Amino acid sequence: MVYREAALAVCPSCGMGLLRMSVRGFELARCESCQGVWVDERTLAELWRFMGMPPQLLALAPAIQERPRPCPSCRQNMRYVHLLTVKLDHCPACGVWFDGQELEAAMAFPDSKSERDWLAMFASELSRGEPA
Repeated sequence: MVYREAALAVCPSCGMGLLRMSVRGFELARCESCQGVWVDERTLAELWRFMGMPPQLLALAPAIQERPRPCPSCRQNMRYVHLLTVKLDHCPACGVWFDGQELEAAMAFPDSKSERDWLAMFASELSRGEPA
C-alpha cells in the first residue's frame, strides 16, 4: 500500500494527526485521539479476505449524505456508504475511513467464533500497533 506523502496528516473526524501502522501485516493509519482508522481499498479487500468474509458482502452501498469529511489522503470530500450495517466515509480514489469501533463492527461476522477471536486480537493489537 502506498499512501500519498502529503496526505495522512489530519484525521477527518477530530483533526488530529494520523499514525501510520502495520498490524499483522496490514498497513493502515490510525488516529490516536479518536481511534479512527484509515485503510486503502486494497488493504480492506485483503483484510476482508483474510477474515474469511464472503466477497459479495464487501459492497459499499450509498448512504444518505451528511456533512462530508475530507479524505485524509487527497483531501477531497468523501461520500457516506454502508458496509453491511456500518456507515462509513469512502473516497473512491483512496480508501475508507472507519470511526472509532466501526472497523471492528464491519468485520464482526457472527458465524465464526475463530474469526471473532481473531478480530478481538486484531483490535487489541491495533491499539498498540507498530508505527510503519
